[in-house]
Amino acid sequence: VVQNTVLWLLAYPGGQARQIRISDVPTPGSTGWMPDSRHFVTEQMGTGQPGFALVDADTLTARTLLRSPTPLLNPSVSPDGRRLAFVTGDGRWKIVEVTLADGRVRELGSGSRVSWFPSLSPDGTRLAFAHGPDTFDIREMTLAPAGAVVARTIATVTEVGTRALNQVEWSPDGARVF
Repeated sequence: VVQNTVLWLLAYPGGQARQIRISDVPTPGSTGWMPDSRHFVTEQMGTGQPGFALVDADTLTARTLLRSPTPLLNPSVSPDGRRLAFVTGDGRWKIVEVTLADGRVRELGSGSRVSWFPSLSPDGTRLAFAHGPDTFDIREMTLAPAGAVVARTIATVTEVGTRALNQVEWSPDGARVF
């Protein structure tokens, strides 16, 4: 749980909530769990260069995964823990994917619009994300291993007064997106 830039780890079901204070991560932001349910990736915000840290949930030790001169936001870990999709940019946010073993980066693109809140599907072959800002869409990308990326709109938000879409997530069976 992120509350006013403070990260809390909740034991389920029940147990003590622990406030996460990590010296390497001055202001934790959004997070993504690794498949082992013991580690998570969180934004490193605050002082210094933006990046992502890999945190051990038991010991609360962290190590830097990635640094960038531009902000890195909204980490989404692939089901096998080998890839990380995220948003980067400065005003025109685009989705990028990095292979964690070798640091290979692939820009997944967003055209001339803004994309954010990527969510890798449970099988790791699709990516859902919010797209805007003139109209607000939820889009889906099929991630082909050879590098081809095909995107399509799966929903358009038409409610008057919509100013942003926040948090896109796949259901565990991959049949729904919210």
